[in-house]
Amino acid sequence: MRKLRKIQVAIVLLSVCLTVSTARSSTVSNFSVNATVVASCISSATSITFDYQGQASGTGPQNGVGNISITCKRSLAYHVDISNGKNATGQLAVTRLMTDGLSYVRYNLYTSRACDRVWGSGMRGGISIASEGTGAAQAVGVYARIPATSVAGGGVLSDISQPIEDKVEDSVVVVVMF
Repeated sequence: MRKLRKIQVAIVLLSVCLTVSTARSSTVSNFSVNATVVASCISSATSITFDYQGQASGTGPQNGVGNISITCKRSLAYHVDISNGKNATGQLAVTRLMTDGLSYVRYNLYTSRACDRVWGSGMRGGISIASEGTGAAQAVGVYARIPATSVAGGGVLSDISQPIEDKVEDSVVVVVMF
């Protein structure tokens, strides 16, 4: 009888093991995926190049166009400002200056093709522009003008008819505030 009981217990244990190993069940769990999206913008700008040959008094202005590309998160309000450049003088500059180190060429940057609103809050009467992000790149035109009488020699602004023989340049910084 003991032998029979041992066989019965072995069969019961074997069937429990088989049941456990072949049983199929599952459990379901949920979890969240979260991310904090930081309000952000990125920008880039193209250079503005004039084909400047020097201007005598009484000649017309020269215009140039550049572009600022701004990508901001959708619905994010932002302002774009442009610095006075590295050669402007005074706290509220009247004009920007390109230089070759000896002579200067006056120019300015504007918010429209009409060149009627100076761009840059550091310029006398200058403004910044405001917009809202779309999530895609937005092109913003930068309109530049060298006025009709703009060449200066020896660091003093004056009307001269001699062209500058060297490359004149300035560097401005685009600031996107959001």
